[in-house]
Amino acid sequence: MALALVVLFTLLFAPPSDSATKTIRSPIYGILTGSGIGGCAIQIGAIPNSTGLSCRSGDRSWLTLDCAGYFGKGRVIAHNNLDTARTALLTDSRLTVTIDDSLKVGGYCYANTLILFR
Repeated sequence: MALALVVLFTLLFAPPSDSATKTIRSPIYGILTGSGIGGCAIQIGAIPNSTGLSCRSGDRSWLTLDCAGYFGKGRVIAHNNLDTARTALLTDSRLTVTIDDSLKVGGYCYANTLILFR
């Protein structure tokens, strides 16, 4: 009975297999502020094809942090993410970035979580 409940909850609450959100680890190569990319953006390394994300990409990829607040996620969060990116850039550290390709500004995917480890 307990096993059946675990399987049922797993099926009901499992994320879809074609999720538009992936997490990658990358250095920060640049920071951009301005209106054309959602107020602020970061430049990371190339997004691997294996992620299945449909983001503008090349040798380096720009991701919007949405400082303009288009997605309703909170401008304070975006600015905190921008500060985290600045710290990573200045300390030459790598970030773990969660990218959501269902939210885009000008074709650039949304980076909704930035994690900086020492």
